[in-house]
Amino acid sequence: MRKTWVVVAVMISVVSSAFADEIDKKMSKWAGVSRVDSFIGAKVVFDPDGNKNSAHGNLILYPWAWGDEESFNLLGVGYKGNYWESPSGHGQRHLGQFALRGYRDWGNYRLALLGGVQNEDYGESHPRYNLYGIGGYLSLNHKDLDGEKAFPKTELWAQALKADGRNSQSTTDGIIDVGGRQYLYEGDFKPFLGADLSLGTPDKYASLGIGLGATDRNEILFLSVGPQLDLKKEGVFSFANAGLDTSNLISWIIREDAKKQVKKAP
Repeated sequence: MRKTWVVVAVMISVVSSAFADEIDKKMSKWAGVSRVDSFIGAKVVFDPDGNKNSAHGNLILYPWAWGDEESFNLLGVGYKGNYWESPSGHGQRHLGQFALRGYRDWGNYRLALLGGVQNEDYGESHPRYNLYGIGGYLSLNHKDLDGEKAFPKTELWAQALKADGRNSQSTTDGIIDVGGRQYLYEGDFKPFLGADLSLGTPDKYASLGIGLGATDRNEILFLSVGPQLDLKKEGVFSFANAGLDTSNLISWIIREDAKKQVKKAP
């Protein structure tokens, strides 16, 4: 009887090992996928009456993952924040997020449930809000198998938040942000066209930025400039925007270190 259990244990071990090897083979194509999404950025809108400055950051950690040779999925939690200021006052938004990230051969996507607060201070007005809603991101790869480098990728993003006012000065009931970026060429230098639309309802504000920008081969540093349109007040200004994808930066550092270690190996 004891020998039988030993044989069974050995068989289970062999089958488990083979199964694990098969999973490793299927998952190997996703080996470079990061378990962290992180990005920080800043923007200046140049207004003759006083510049408008803003900063934003996003961080998501993905402790859960599953997938096969066709797809790879991540589930995680994170934080995203915004701060803005102008001559009339300032505001800040803090959101927690529960996010699903999916990778496919055609690109990747992210869906998130959002919840948090927004506080504003404009002179004697101090609106306070509780926020909850959804956010999404989609990246589509168009790289040609024959080596065509024009229009290699499209990115789209959106966020819709319900705003519940916490005092009588809180008059906004919804916040909508949508945007996108079309890469024009694949190379060491990647130019792109981008646009961002921000809406506050009901009829609070509407702002559209359209920019021409560029990033590096590893999509770490982003720079863009262009016109900023105040659709409510019919004003046209200019803006400059800078962003740093810190998760891509960390991935690049790890890859470069691995290359150095390989070169040092006997």
